[in-house]
Amino acid sequence: SGLGTDGTCSHLFLEGVEDKNGRCKIPSADRPIGPLDEGLFALEADTAGELLEKISQLQDFIDSTNDDGVEQLARQWYLKTSLNRENRLCLAMVAANRTELLDQLQQAALSLLEDPHRSIGGNGAPCAANLRDRLFYTPEPLAPHGKIAFIFPGSGNHFAGMGRELSARWPAIFSRQDSRSQFLARQFLPEQFWQEALTEAVHDDHNALVIGQVALGTAVSDLVRSFGIEPQAISGYSLGESAGLFSLGVWKDRDGMAQRLSESTLFTSELAGVCNAARQVWGLKKTEEVDWVLGLIDVPAEKVKQALAGKTRAYLLIINSYRESVIGGDRQQVEALTHEVGGHFFPLRGVTTVHCPVVEPVAKAYRDLHLFPVTTPQGVDFYSCARGERYHVSTQSAADVILEQALTTIDYTKVIEQAYTDGVRIFLEIGPGNSCSRMISSILDGRPHMTRAVCYPGQKPISLILRLLANALSERVPVDLSSLYPEAMRQIDTRNKPKIQTVIGGRPFTPPLLPEGPTSAAAQEEHTEPSPVAARDEERCDETRDMQFENLAQSAAPGDPLLAQMTTTATLNADAHAAYLS
Repeated sequence: SGLGTDGTCSHLFLEGVEDKNGRCKIPSADRPIGPLDEGLFALEADTAGELLEKISQLQDFIDSTNDDGVEQLARQWYLKTSLNRENRLCLAMVAANRTELLDQLQQAALSLLEDPHRSIGGNGAPCAANLRDRLFYTPEPLAPHGKIAFIFPGSGNHFAGMGRELSARWPAIFSRQDSRSQFLARQFLPEQFWQEALTEAVHDDHNALVIGQVALGTAVSDLVRSFGIEPQAISGYSLGESAGLFSLGVWKDRDGMAQRLSESTLFTSELAGVCNAARQVWGLKKTEEVDWVLGLIDVPAEKVKQALAGKTRAYLLIINSYRESVIGGDRQQVEALTHEVGGHFFPLRGVTTVHCPVVEPVAKAYRDLHLFPVTTPQGVDFYSCARGERYHVSTQSAADVILEQALTTIDYTKVIEQAYTDGVRIFLEIGPGNSCSRMISSILDGRPHMTRAVCYPGQKPISLILRLLANALSERVPVDLSSLYPEAMRQIDTRNKPKIQTVIGGRPFTPPLLPEGPTSAAAQEEHTEPSPVAARDEERCDETRDMQFENLAQSAAPGDPLLAQMTTTATLNADAHAAYLS
């Protein structure tokens, strides 16, 4: 920074990141945790034959470029071949290095030559283990004639570190959320969820599980939408219904929801913890405890319903698919039910006593918790998991459908079948977890569709995003990769626009010096033209640095008292700074 005695104030910002070879790398502002570990490559064409030509072009491009890392290679390819949504086909790949990319290209070429009507990766033909879920191609893309749905899962899908790496890779997403919230940290709860492992206290803190999962869903939704992928349908499974409303901005007061949860006993003692609501419905004595258990069972719902006869404290909570259900209730009766139907029971944690009549004593409080003003986006259908169909969203209807699914059994097969009937073909599970993707694949088994989870444990979070984008491109979903390479887009955007360019470096030169002279007004009149010395110095400056001092020479005559005072002040400043440094 520099503050001049003439009143000017200048600030110069310099930023640079170099690797060990001295080559400039991507600016740290866009890559706060370094370059991407993997690169996304897309080849678009109208025919399989044209795709084969593009494969050859990419192979030649790889051979002709320097080995500056796979992200740099992907970025250069993206800039070289701008995406065209009008092309009918797309071959998309996610590779960790050049060798892997060349293997993918070879595999794709062989598959296209052998059978151009066969899908590769995704829901298509299986690939070799090292190429699995990294190479995507379909001869009949779904997006041109199918809708996209964002799917939000229910409770129990939380995991350690969910959203942590995404927040570091794309901090702008979280910064925008921060600008719209007073207390964003109370929603993401990084001290609980961004650890290497979750503590037992977290698993039992249902308020934290609710707000943390909803916050993660909103962030992942914002991230996916930043790539131009917009949903035409929203479907939430249990808690996911609230997450979907917040993510699309139908509900906006996330601080308000966090505050309501902190002041409510619904998920601390009524529907969780000591489960007072269940105690009241079951008519238990004060000395009797509620021993609630719930979990998945690999048994069709009809068989479960038959076995529920005579069991007043066991419930069919959710119909996950045609072969899987969720049951819950009193431990003894649930264990008896499991034994009777002969299925395998998988207990779940972090889920409250909902989707059954146990909620009735707190129904009003439950509905009031979900009463918010709404802003309904245009062109988006919202599905009720209680009704299994679309509904018009309003302040009252949103609270109604959420209460309904808390009081009754959810039939998820009905929701997905209706969405499919309405034209949804691409189901993106926003997260956390991949439970809904598994169920949807089972429900729609054998029918054309794409289902993909965006954020789940056991996989690199950034890799999952890249593979989502690649898979979506292969289905011809409109994808904008400018968010993936923002520094490249800034370079494009600033072309042919006004700029100030300063040359750094060059041969040493001597700045022009103005000789001392008389300071009288008469003397100033005598020196209205630049002196020969100043003219020679000006020519030398032009030759060495292309910098002009013409204005200075013309505006101030030699010996000008103002110029002398500025020079003296600058010298004193320099001396003072030198003393300070010393």
